[in-house]
Amino acid sequence: MADRIVLMDSGRLRQVGTPMELYHHPRDLFVASFLGSPPINAIQGRVEAFGDTQSFISQGLEVSLPRHFRCPPGPATLGIRPEALHLPRGADDARVKIAGTITYIEKLGAEMLLEFLPSGGEGPTLIARLGGTHAMETGDSVQFSVDPSGVHLFDADGNSTRANA
Repeated sequence: MADRIVLMDSGRLRQVGTPMELYHHPRDLFVASFLGSPPINAIQGRVEAFGDTQSFISQGLEVSLPRHFRCPPGPATLGIRPEALHLPRGADDARVKIAGTITYIEKLGAEMLLEFLPSGGEGPTLIARLGGTHAMETGDSVQFSVDPSGVHLFDADGNSTRANA
């Protein structure tokens, strides 16, 4: 086990840091995709500016972006860690919502992995990691809240757009 990781790709240094730094603050899409099991959900789309705000838009999904993302309008990839997807905790849960239909469930005892197709049905399936006590079945409709700390945005070149990345 190591205190620091040097992550390389084809002889190119991608990022150096502690395992948790690389996981929570990946410098680019390669690093974000390399670490984590199951891997990060990577959604291709575009960033659009609306006055002082920005949104990520992809196949019927629209996500208002926090101010700490600095991405020029145009192609982008939204990364959502599977553990950042939660079932809403009540009517006052104001986080971003993603609705969809469950396509596969892997029950692992203490947790379960759900693959779901976001509403609109044109995008890739996404994976959510939940506690193992939820009673769900393939074909069920679900709505997830997204924890902003598990969301990453990458520009057209795959670089992180988080101001502190």
